[in-house]
Amino acid sequence: MVKNSDYFAFIKKKLESNFDIEANIRVLGRDYDLIARMNVKNEKFILIPEVKLYGFSNNEYFYIRSWENPDTDELKAELDDLKGSLPSLIERQKDHMSSALHLILVTDRPVSGDAEKLVRKYFYQKGFAFGFKGWADLTPVIVSLSEERVIAHKKISKTAAYFKPEGAAAEQEVL
Repeated sequence: MVKNSDYFAFIKKKLESNFDIEANIRVLGRDYDLIARMNVKNEKFILIPEVKLYGFSNNEYFYIRSWENPDTDELKAELDDLKGSLPSLIERQKDHMSSALHLILVTDRPVSGDAEKLVRKYFYQKGFAFGFKGWADLTPVIVSLSEERVIAHKKISKTAAYFKPEGAAAEQEVL
């Protein structure tokens, strides 16, 4: 089994190449071990950049923290807080298209059936101006180090696979 500290070092190293990372940040009254942000801007222009045909930006955020006492009520409360503050937590520029905020909870304890059920079903989407000014998604992910598995909604299975603890275990064996 991988230790929390080793896992966080592994994830930080993995995210550094594509994300802006902040460590030990307090947001909405909760302490997060890592917050990773990525902003991608796409533009199409004719001959010179000043003559722009279109442009749009996509953002992705990972709020990652250690989850010492896996409790379904605590998870619901945290998701409600993030859901209520979603518009203020994401950066919406003039050409905003989509944002995804993923709450990544890392635990070294087994995950209860209720928490797993909640995470597998939870997917929240907030549209801005009926979707004309983009949208934002909120999804939780649980990384269980003791069970060596990742629990997430099926819509973000590829993103969730990025957080598999096996990679941290393999890197630990090499060292």
